[in-house]
Amino acid sequence: MEDPRIRKFAQFLIRSAVGLEKGEKILIELHGSETGLMKALVQEAYAVGGKPFVHIFDYAVEGALVQGADAEHMEEIASYELERMRDMDAYIDIRATTNISMWHNVSDEAQKRYRQYYWGPIHLAERCNHTKWSVLRYPNDAMAQLAGVSTEEYEDFYFRACLVDYDKMGRAMQPLQDLMA
Repeated sequence: MEDPRIRKFAQFLIRSAVGLEKGEKILIELHGSETGLMKALVQEAYAVGGKPFVHIFDYAVEGALVQGADAEHMEEIASYELERMRDMDAYIDIRATTNISMWHNVSDEAQKRYRQYYWGPIHLAERCNHTKWSVLRYPNDAMAQLAGVSTEEYEDFYFRACLVDYDKMGRAMQPLQDLMA
């Protein structure tokens, strides 16, 4: 059974965080295996008339790809992915790794090539400047462990923080904004 907080969070991400509109294309990427939020995002994108595209990354497989790719191959991979990113109006990335050290065995040189030829052109140059986007960590065992709490406690903390009524908060802050102006 779906946690109702996931649906509410998906609605917030699609309708407010990226403000997806009818006919707009959105790329939803998942790094990990927590597909519940991804499924809810796809459904919410359709609900507003959007066109969702999805991609699920496996950190171990991606690490092997990055480790073995020379600069020319990394540029080819990036060229392919860059065309897809350019075709999108919005982007949501869910980071849900079960091990934050998953790429520890990927050499510094390989990671540098990845940042230079892939990450920089696609995400820093294109996505950040030309799409409506949101990148988030997803509450899971690894994130709870880093925080030193149980998974349930971390999920409760996460959803309390992410599902604040931001419209209400904005209205409450208006008098202070007016005073400071």
